[in-house]
Amino acid sequence: MRSKLGDEDGIRGYQRAFIAAIIASPQDADGAQFTQYMTMALTQHMKEALPTGGGGNAFADDTASSWLDSSDDVTTNEVVACAAAAVGPTLLLEAAAELEGAGDTWRAAKRFASASFTPELVARGAAVSGAEESPAIEAPANAALVKAIELLAGGEQTTATRTLEVQLRGRMGFRLAFSDPWALRNAVRAGELVDLGVDLKKPKELIALGQTYIWSVVMEPLGLSVAGAGNWLVEEQWRETQRLYKTALSLFTQAFALLPAGEFMKFGAAAAPLFILSMHSNWDGGEGCPENSAWHAAMLPHERFKWIVETYDYSEHHMQVVANFNLDIVAWSCPGHYALLRFGDLGLASTWNRKVLAALQDMGDDADRPDNMWIRVMAA
Repeated sequence: MRSKLGDEDGIRGYQRAFIAAIIASPQDADGAQFTQYMTMALTQHMKEALPTGGGGNAFADDTASSWLDSSDDVTTNEVVACAAAAVGPTLLLEAAAELEGAGDTWRAAKRFASASFTPELVARGAAVSGAEESPAIEAPANAALVKAIELLAGGEQTTATRTLEVQLRGRMGFRLAFSDPWALRNAVRAGELVDLGVDLKKPKELIALGQTYIWSVVMEPLGLSVAGAGNWLVEEQWRETQRLYKTALSLFTQAFALLPAGEFMKFGAAAAPLFILSMHSNWDGGEGCPENSAWHAAMLPHERFKWIVETYDYSEHHMQVVANFNLDIVAWSCPGHYALLRFGDLGLASTWNRKVLAALQDMGDDADRPDNMWIRVMAA
């Protein structure tokens, strides 16, 4: 079949026409039509459409740049993500440096961000790390993302730049330990950006902003940083935290309503309130905070919590949740404990514990791997 398309130039031409048609076609609000297979296939089409078939200088003409600039949303747009994967992090970082040198900080920031999300760079370390000899902020993927954020913060301020910056800060927040100095500054800046004005409409963008709000809450207001130690005992702090939590919940609720049935992120948007409430569980309607019990119940009714526990499947959801939230927000929230402490539901607690046991049994010896922290959290 490929022989009928001609030589490499002929194949490259067909691939470019195919990709142009995809970019020009109407897409839904969140690119939900892109399955994992389609994403892999589009990346391969792009590799074969590059000037040199993927090798050498992928930026020999404007093809790769046109794909990477087809959307300003470098965090959730599938076409941009596939283009970045096709080009690869090395050439993306080189292109970013050239654009920065030419004074084009907007496009340079987008290239640094795209590089930070490539599988190759993420595989070299981008998750939360507390190791002093290898600070998380210096991991290649994190360093590229921080560079993008710094360029956006230091460049011309527009709604577009603020929108992208707050998205990237949301992603960066979950890559760092609570006490990381950069994370402390990150939370403050994210709030400033929202106050100045951002334009987030896609469900995944709303979820990302909700993540940013959560991160801003767990720092000083909730007391998970040295600067905020004891703040959860101060009335004005927990009231501010409630306000931010409610804002995050509103964003997750909007995203849930917009996403079609069966779309994975609909499950993520539903599960996010559980993550919020598990962090908020030490404010459980005591004498100093009488309205919290009703607030908890409104945020996550028993029926929705039951659906989360019964729907969650480790083999299906774990890696997808980690990929989109940087951690398994369901497992991390210890639903078995929450079922008992919040609802007194022994049946749901048993359902969750059986799922944990089944996952551990399926893993066998792999359950003891040092990197398998989430399953250990599930079993806690």
